[in-house]
Amino acid sequence: MKKRAGESRGMLFIRFDAWLKEMLEKLSPDIVVYERPHARGRAANEVLNGLLAYLTAACARKGVEFTDCPSTTLKKHATGRGNASKEDMMKACQEGLGIIPTDDNHADALWLLDWAESQF
Repeated sequence: MKKRAGESRGMLFIRFDAWLKEMLEKLSPDIVVYERPHARGRAANEVLNGLLAYLTAACARKGVEFTDCPSTTLKKHATGRGNASKEDMMKACQEGLGIIPTDDNHADALWLLDWAESQF
């Protein structure tokens, strides 16, 4: 989720909170799994911490567990190497899961699902 032109950081959090509530209501998941980001810099850390606060609160309200998966763990799960490239992750998705991802984000999401299913 990106901040729109002219939008305050607060509006980003409001949009994320609304989207998250809608997804939790619509999908009723048992668990929410996300890739742990590598935030660098003050602004990125502030946004990350804010989004995690909203995620924590929304999951607590709905009684949904949540956890993260470090990117190196996800890459190792998918390719056997913790330093795999985006291209490697997409290729592994096609070969290992039998799905042609639309982009690297789609591949990561599919691998997160696969990782979570192997863990929980």
